[in-house]
Parts: sequence; structure tokens; C-alpha cells
Amino acid sequence: MLDNTLISAATANESTARPPKGNITSNKEEYESEDPVSINFSLSTPKDGVSNYRIGIFMRTTHPQGGSIPPIMGLPLCSNEGSSSSNCLTSDNITTGLVTFSEETIKHMMPNVGAHWPIDFDQWGTEFDVYVLDGGGDGVVGPVKFNVMRNDTH
Repeated sequence: MLDNTLISAATANESTARPPKGNITSNKEEYESEDPVSINFSLSTPKDGVSNYRIGIFMRTTHPQGGSIPPIMGLPLCSNEGSSSSNCLTSDNITTGLVTFSEETIKHMMPNVGAHWPIDFDQWGTEFDVYVLDGGGDGVVGPVKFNVMRNDTH
């Protein structure tokens, strides 16, 4: 069994065209199939803010490709809807926070899109990469990786 060490990933692209640089972590490397997944993030706040930024979950080794590939599931980086799915703080041009993917938060934040938690493992597999996505869907921080242990794999 893997320990609960924080897994950290630096910005995938250090290009000056994408000013946000930061860090993204998951509190576990391996989750049980029904577990909520919490992702911590920290990034340089872009000039136009982070109101259109999201945390996106992708199949392992699938990259956002400049926003041309949508995530399996995504939640706002900073929610203004009073949801417990995300909290963030901006100070000294650094935005930090936590986004949690769970049955409750998916129902609250994505009620009209038919999304559900957990992800359909038969369709998407059990190994995932997570990115901070800008307003155009491009990955600006990440990935951090996590795996899911299905009930039938124990």
C-alpha cells in the first residue's frame, strides 16, 4: 500500500506565454473507488484573475493540448457559490486553494450535465492526471497523478 505522501508536480510548461506557474498536489497517490479526491493548488495569479480557471481530471497521459481536449470532469478553481467543493485565497499575486471532487460537490456544481461521482472506471480507467486549466482549457499547472483502487481489484 502506498503512503499518504504529498505528490507534487511543477508547471508542465515554463513558457512566458503562460504566466501562471505553480504547484498542484493530491493528499493521496491511491484512492478507494468511492473516496472524494482533494486537490491542492498554488499558482501565480494571472492579470485577468482565476474566475474562469478549473481543476480538470484527465485519463493518465492525456494532456489538455492547448484546450482542445476537454477533461473527463472539471470543477471551478474558486467557487463563489458557497459550495464546499473549492476554497481559495489570493494574496501577494499567489492564488492557493483546495478543490474536492465528491458525489456532493459534483451534484451541486454540475447538476445539469449528467455528471456523477465516482468517474466511470469502465470507460475512463483507474489512472488519472489532474491539471489547473485556464479559461481556454489549457493546462497551466500540473499534472499530479492519482490512481483509484476498484472494489474488484482488492
